[in-house]
Order: sequence, then C-alpha cells, then structure tokens
Amino acid sequence: MRGEDHPAEEKLFHLLTAPWITEAVHASIRLGVFEELAGGPRSAADLALATGSDPAAIARLLRLLGAAGLLTEDGHTAALTSAGRLLTTGHERSLLPLARFYDDACTREPWRRLEHSLRTGEPSFERVFGSTVYEHLASAPQQLALFSDAMAVGGLPARDLAHFYDFSPVRHVTDVGGGDGSLLSAILAAHPHLGGRLVELPEVAERARRLLAGPVREGRCELTPGDFFAPLPPGSDVYVLCRVLHNWNDEECVRILRNCREAMAEDGRLLIVERVIGSDPGDLLPLLFDLHMMVVMGGCERSEAQYAALLGAAGLDLRGSVRLSLGLCALVAAPLGHKPAS
Repeated sequence: MRGEDHPAEEKLFHLLTAPWITEAVHASIRLGVFEELAGGPRSAADLALATGSDPAAIARLLRLLGAAGLLTEDGHTAALTSAGRLLTTGHERSLLPLARFYDDACTREPWRRLEHSLRTGEPSFERVFGSTVYEHLASAPQQLALFSDAMAVGGLPARDLAHFYDFSPVRHVTDVGGGDGSLLSAILAAHPHLGGRLVELPEVAERARRLLAGPVREGRCELTPGDFFAPLPPGSDVYVLCRVLHNWNDEECVRILRNCREAMAEDGRLLIVERVIGSDPGDLLPLLFDLHMMVVMGGCERSEAQYAALLGAAGLDLRGSVRLSLGLCALVAAPLGHKPAS
C-alpha cells in the first residue's frame, strides 16, 4: 500500500511536522550555516568545523534543508538556492531579520498561548509579558532592535508599490505612520519628481532620518512628528497607510481614516497597504497573519468588503486594488465628495 493511497493522512502529517522544519531553519541561522554557504558550496565537514558542530549531525541537517528547497545537496557539498540566499545578510531582499524575530520570545511565546486568545479574544502577548507589545519593547532595547529590523524587512513587498502604482500625475505623498521611512524612501527614489512627508511619532521619526537623509537634504522630503489619531497635515495628493490599520479595531480604524480624509483634497487618493483576506480559502498568508495579529496586538486582517465599509464610514470610497507580493495588497480610496461629520 503506497502513501499516495492516503492523501489526507499525508497532508495532515506534513502540517503536524511543519514546525520541525521551522526549528531546523532557526537552528541553522543561529549556527551560521546560511552565512557560511553564502560564499559558495561547502561540504558537511567544512560546515561542521566552521560552525562548531558535529559533522554527521550537520550532514543530516543539510539533507533536510535540501528537501525543503533551501539548499541543493548531493551528499558531498551543499549550496544555497534562491530561497536559501534570502536568509543571508548580503542579499538585497534578505528576510534574515524577520526570521530572527520570529525565533524570538516576542513571537514564539504568544503563539504558544494561542488558546488563551481563542478563549478570551484578547492578545496572549499581554498574558505572557504583562504589557502591550509596544510597552514591552520600550523596556527591552535588544528586542526593540529585532522588531524594528523585522518590520523594515517585512515591508519589502510594500516597497514594490513604488512601481505598481502610477505616481506620474502625483506631486506630493504623505506616508502616515511610515515607520523607518523605507516605503517613502523607495517611492521617492523611483519617482524623482515627487515630494514627500513622513508623519510618525517623534522617537520613530528620528530613526527614519538616516534612510530619508538624501531627500531631506534635497528639500524633497520632510519629517513631521505626529500621530494618526490627531489631525494630519494637508496638502498631499496621495496619503499612504502601510500596515497600520490591521493593528486597530474598527472604531479606531475609522478615526484614522477620517483624519486622512480631513487632510485630503477632493481629488486626493489614499493608498492602504495590508494583507487582504480574499475569497480563496487556500490563500494562507493573510489568514496566518490574522491570527498573528490576534495573539500579538489584538488586531486583525480584513476582507476587501470590510475595508470598504470602514472607508465608507470615514467618507471615503474604495476605487480599486493593486496586488503586491506575499499576500499584500494596495487598496486605492478616494473621497466620497463630502467630508464626514466629526
């Protein structure tokens, strides 16, 4: 009797053992396996010597990483695949900081207590650490650095917005809650005719100064300390909210969106970048991040219809969407024609 005679069992076994692959990847990162292979193919014996590991054990690890598609492995030497190279520091789209943060207690421990969130509807992060994620990170500099690096890398697909959305008729862009400035930096670099503004909390805006130093020096960009729960500066043709709304409940989202609407001109546009839950039940990434937001922040991912309803409550109309990579989507909104009552 062959395994393919029982596809349901095969599928379930793959699901149940998937965390073992993740553990193997994290252990490989901590040992430095991917970094050692960044310079070219190596034997298991060479890697064991370089990483202070057992040669036979490393050979078995390489065999698994090869089956997972991160390496090519022929029994003698191993080399990185395109996916494996994303776990090295030198790659321009490296996901290594994200992998390191997912291996940190800030991510691991809340997920281990998923049941608490399912029973209570509350983020298990607060049960684990006794504070919200931002309160905890403010008192843990090392984890804050991991988090900041991971968020910058996790936004890589969003930077593709600079090429997928038509900015040719736009003169000025405001990135609201734009973090380290990486998205705005990418947009300004791709479109030299644009001016830009980053609106962020003062301590976060300072971290963006390095990435946006060039546009600021050229007079094309300004850093404006601010809060998206307060009135926003007017004057931009396009406002951007990238991975902001999934942190907040519906009422808070409407407040943020209403502030954007109040700042927008009648012909302005709002771009919302989020993982949108679609009609395809096999599209796992938005669903996984929906639970991730629940256990860590108490937030959620939403469907396009749910975003349309939030936009309508804030005096905005959903006009279309642009698919990005890794489950991200840019929703394009415009004013309904009248500003909502406060």
